[in-house]
Amino acid sequence: MTNNVENKYISIEITGLDTIPKDAVRIVERVVSLTAQSLQPQMVKEEPIDQGYLRESTQLPRVISPFEQSIDIEANYWRPVHFGVQGTKRKPNPFIDRAVDTIEPRIAEFVKMALDEAAR
Repeated sequence: MTNNVENKYISIEITGLDTIPKDAVRIVERVVSLTAQSLQPQMVKEEPIDQGYLRESTQLPRVISPFEQSIDIEANYWRPVHFGVQGTKRKPNPFIDRAVDTIEPRIAEFVKMALDEAAR
């Protein structure tokens, strides 16, 4: 899993899977979906609360491609919150990293869930 923090969103993408069978593709799509669906509320939980706009602006996962979903953050100040601001008193509050660290161990569980669903 790649954790790609960009300007307005975190993107979850699994690459190098273009040669796998169609059943496996559906399983991987489901794993990506379960991961993104779990990551979004965990991000909201990890975000600091001031007036609550950051939490309210963290969107539900959006499908980019079969193997990629993004979680948009509309609050334009999320980067200084997450990374901090050099030369000021604002220290980094890496809420995205904490959310990913919390969800990443569950990916094996998501794989099992997807395999069980596919077997039905």
